[in-house]
Amino acid sequence: MSRMSDAKKHANSTEMEDLRTPPLYKERAFQYPYKDHDGRHLNTNGKPRSELKNSASLPLGTQSRLQSAAFKSYQLGTPINTLVTIRSCLFSNIINRLSTEYPHYEVVKLIIEKLRKWLKRDNRRLPHASMWTREIVANEGEHLHIALHLPTPYHQAFIEFLERLLGEPQAKQRRPKSRRTRGEIAVSQHEAWHIAVEKPDGKPEFPGYWLASYIGKGEFSERSFRGKLVQNKKKLERGQHFGGRLKHCRYDVQQGIIEGNHARTGRFGISRSLTP
Repeated sequence: MSRMSDAKKHANSTEMEDLRTPPLYKERAFQYPYKDHDGRHLNTNGKPRSELKNSASLPLGTQSRLQSAAFKSYQLGTPINTLVTIRSCLFSNIINRLSTEYPHYEVVKLIIEKLRKWLKRDNRRLPHASMWTREIVANEGEHLHIALHLPTPYHQAFIEFLERLLGEPQAKQRRPKSRRTRGEIAVSQHEAWHIAVEKPDGKPEFPGYWLASYIGKGEFSERSFRGKLVQNKKKLERGQHFGGRLKHCRYDVQQGIIEGNHARTGRFGISRSLTP
């Protein structure tokens, strides 16, 4: 009798197993650290991450995209009128406060997010209309350009915000005229950040056009076509030597190799309010 009951139980269990939905994963889940014993970063599938992405220039057509975003900002009544430049030597002040290691691209994203929150605070409620690019200058290292809409009455409050965020106060005196940047209105004590307003490099197209063109200068003025270098006609503002209308070559200097993260090159960005 017991043998018959055992056989019946076995038959029932076999039948139930056949009716069960097959598991999504045949292997059991397991916990693993984000780094293996060799210190390599791992993806969520446990495999080593790829190397950080980098770029030698802005993608083809980026300057035009920035100009289009600036035009949209102008149409919305929030023209891009202010340029902020931050040198990467100040990134460490933010990283130290976070007590962790951050690639520069991650620090840039953090700065942009803090800027957005500052603009949106209840006592201001300013629109977040901005765009940014990263560049490298020989002997000075990397720096970040942020072009944004900032009404003149908020200049002083914005300077105080940068002082708190970056940990470097504003200089007490203005720099000599020979050392000032175009349209400069404020600079930090050790000249690691500064703020300027737009000063057109040519015939004004619309407010914000030349700031967008300036931060988009990291796009190559020449491109490769069938093994030869030809003029990059997608870059509207470039020097006459490269087929453009500008008499100077400020917009044609290569802006170095920039390191992003594992997924993006992280060389430029446009706020959502200005994207198509």
